[in-house]
This record gives sequence, C-alpha cells and structure tokens, in this order.
Amino acid sequence: MSARFSLSFWTLVAAESLLVTGAALSFPFLAVYLTVHRGLHAGLVGGFLSLSIFSTAVAHGIGGEWSDVVGRKRVMLISLSGRSAATVLMAWIIWTEQHYIWIMVLHLLGMFLGSLFTPAARSWVADTTEYHRRVRAYGFLRMGSNLGWALGPAVGGALALASYPMMFLFTALAFAGSALTIGLGVKDSPRSHHEEGMDFKAAFETLSDKRFARLCLSSLLIGMVMSQLVVALSLHCVRYLGMPESRVGLLFSLNGAVVVLLQYWASKGLESARLTSGLTLGCILYGAGYLGVGFSGTFAAAAVAVFVLTLGEVLVQPGQHTLAANIAPEHHKGRYLGVHGILQAIGSGLGVLLGGLGNEHLAPYWAPLPWCLVGCVAFAAGWSFKSLRKRLTAKEDGDGRATELEEVPV
Repeated sequence: MSARFSLSFWTLVAAESLLVTGAALSFPFLAVYLTVHRGLHAGLVGGFLSLSIFSTAVAHGIGGEWSDVVGRKRVMLISLSGRSAATVLMAWIIWTEQHYIWIMVLHLLGMFLGSLFTPAARSWVADTTEYHRRVRAYGFLRMGSNLGWALGPAVGGALALASYPMMFLFTALAFAGSALTIGLGVKDSPRSHHEEGMDFKAAFETLSDKRFARLCLSSLLIGMVMSQLVVALSLHCVRYLGMPESRVGLLFSLNGAVVVLLQYWASKGLESARLTSGLTLGCILYGAGYLGVGFSGTFAAAAVAVFVLTLGEVLVQPGQHTLAANIAPEHHKGRYLGVHGILQAIGSGLGVLLGGLGNEHLAPYWAPLPWCLVGCVAFAAGWSFKSLRKRLTAKEDGDGRATELEEVPV
C-alpha cells in the first residue's frame, strides 16, 4: 500500500507525527497547569484557550490563501519554525515563574503560527492525490498524528509531575525537528503556485457555494464536539473523577493508539462508501462516547467512553477534509481548505469556551449535564452531514470506485 504514495508524502506523515507528539506533550496539561498550579478559574482558562483556538481560525484562512500564492512547503516551514521559537519562550516564562499573562500571550502566538501549517499541509495532499485516494491519504496523516498523540500525553503526564518547563522545552524541540524533516524531505507541490495575489474577499465568497457552506456549518458543529477531548475532558477527569494528570494522559494515549490501529481500516471503508454516510455515523459515535464520559464513575468506564468517541474520530477527521478537497476548484484548494479550517476552528473555540463554562457552572449541579449537551450537538452535526448528501455529485461524495486513480507525482 505504501508504494502508491511518494517518499515526500511519507516524510510529511512522519513530520506531522513528530509535530503532534510535541504538541501532545504539553497542550493537554496547560489547562491543568493554569487552574491547579496558578490558581486560575476554569471559566477564565476555558475563555483563554477558546481565544487561542479562535486565533487559529484566522491563521487557517491566511495559511490556506498564502500557500496558494507562495507554495505549501514555505508556509509549513515558517509555521513550524515560529511555533518552536514561541514555545521555547513559554518554557522560559514558566521556569522563571513570570506572570501568567505572558504564558497566555506566547500560547496565542504559538497557536496562530502553528495553525498556518494545517491548511498548507492538507492542500499539499489534495494537490498530490486524486479524488478516490484522498480519504486514504488523509487517513494516513491521521495515523501519523495519532501515533504522536498516543506517545505524547503519556510522556507529558510524567513530565508534568516533574517539570512543566522541561515539558514545554521538549515540545519546542519536536516542532523544530518537524520543520527540519519537511525542509529536507518534502518536495513542494507543483500545483501550489499561481500568479494571483492573496484575496481574502474572494476567500469568503467561497461560502456562496451552498454545498460548501453546509459542509462548513457541519464541521463547525462537530468541531465544537471534537474540542471537548483536550480541555473539558481533562478538567472533568481531574475535578469530578479525582484522576491524577498521569491517568488523564493515559486516556489521551488510548485515543491516539486506537486511531493508529483503526484509522487505515476506517479510511479503507470510507473509500467504498459515501463520505457523508461515514461522517453521519462518526457523529453518532462521537455523541455516544461523550455521553459515556459524562456518566462515567471510574477510570475504566471513562476509557470505554474514550474508545467509543475515538471510533467517531477515525471516520469524521479524514472524511471532512476529503469532502472539502473534493468540492474545491483545482487551483484554489488552499483557499477552500483554509476557509473550511476557519469554520472548524471557530467551532473548536466555541467548544472549548462552552466546555470550560459548563465545567464551572453546570457540572457542579450535575456532572453529566454538560456532556448531554455535547451529545446533542454531535447528533445535530450528523443530521447536517446527512442532509448534505443530496447536494453532492457521487464523485464529490467519494464514489469514485469505477476508475483506479493514480497519484500525481511529486
């Protein structure tokens, strides 16, 4: 199966795995650090983290549009180098116990710079694979990412008990290593340059395509759900289940391990089905899993719930990126994937904000209540994806099995 993809593709998979390993070392524990060790309210921390995710929405739009003009690889390298530098400064701020506002400023900067990477990388994949191959290509990217997600939190949980500055320093080194890997091993996409300049008005006019707008709305809703995994789940487990950070890290590692083991098979299944059908099923599994989190009373029950929601993740993540790439015009994939990323990031930001508020104001009355609301949003997203099916051509919806499509050489 690997022979069908270029060496540049597999290098990108390895680089993204290293990138996510670094992020997973520290990001899941930032909320815990600010609430437990700096004494900030969960609502304030949730608001700050949601603001940082909103900043990624802006970065998605800029990164996608910019990569259409200057090339995917250049944007990826600038993104990773800048994020590494910002994270080194965060480690120093934590080590010297400077005011927490500087942690917030640098985290915002790092998230913004780092999020230029995603639309550029996803557009690179869209440039170099045809319709029927994209879902598997994005699936392999998810496998690489979640190998990092499986390793990072377990190590990060141990480092959190010993040294938060060291945890962020290792994160910065991973970002730098990812940039070096891409710089040495990835050839730029031949389709990623055009003579037009950046046009943000034209970018937002993509939403005049009602099919693309419905996809973005669906992704916004499921983005609200997906973002509960990091902040809301960690706070719920520490506050209401009494778990130490190390056990919370094991839940994240379980999530990553399940994706690594099942993503290939899920992507293969999506190749023989409509993308919208897989996305609908994924949303239902997400909702069921988060309902399980709310009603969990033990680590084992929480682990089962995380397993179920991860089954939803392996369907939703590659499916929505593939659908966005399939709808996008050939020479504006960065633009379309950037706008799609904006709406998904807005959903993630809203999810983090509402998750923090729910943890602070609803869970003290009844711990499962916030998770019941999360489940309802997941089911609404599933209905939205299902209703999109009749607006798509069979090819756009992933039914390209009649002809074996080959990869565009890179």
